[in-house]
Amino acid sequence: MKQCVGEKSVAWFRLAECINRGEKERALNLYRLLTHSFHDPAFIKKLEADIIATFDKELAVKEYMHAAHVYCKRGDAKEAVLIYQLLVDLFLQTHKITKVTELLDQLHEQLDVADYAAVTQFFVYKALEYNLSDQELITKYLHQTLTIYTKLHLDRQLQQCMARLQLLSQEWSMHAVRYVSMNH
Repeated sequence: MKQCVGEKSVAWFRLAECINRGEKERALNLYRLLTHSFHDPAFIKKLEADIIATFDKELAVKEYMHAAHVYCKRGDAKEAVLIYQLLVDLFLQTHKITKVTELLDQLHEQLDVADYAAVTQFFVYKALEYNLSDQELITKYLHQTLTIYTKLHLDRQLQQCMARLQLLSQEWSMHAVRYVSMNH
């Protein structure tokens, strides 16, 4: 048993070395060997996506989507939300605004309302951090987020959202305060 654990540790170390050296095929082969010791298909898919992302972010999107789908299917929406947030960030970094909006529109149907708001809120934060110029798009998802939080009486999430907006942008913070006070 102890030797088995030691061998796995060495395999993880070798996997990290392969990734650092840019040896994609070797890293994926080691990953495939390591996955035999896991019994969590969603985690395995996410790990594969993480490895692929170090070499090719575009190619990793499909694997991330698959992992998130598996997490949703088994009822682990929080893990799926984290992956969707990662995808939002990836799309914004690579200026794929259409991909972001397609993803958010798809998630509107797929996730429960509070989880969807967590992803749209994340989009707003990242859009402001990356200085996205599409004010209309930011407004759309900010309003959706604020509406969900107020209608569902998710006061803690609303307060956290407002506080983070204040740190990111005084202008957007004031916009959010006006929106909430006028609409709810």
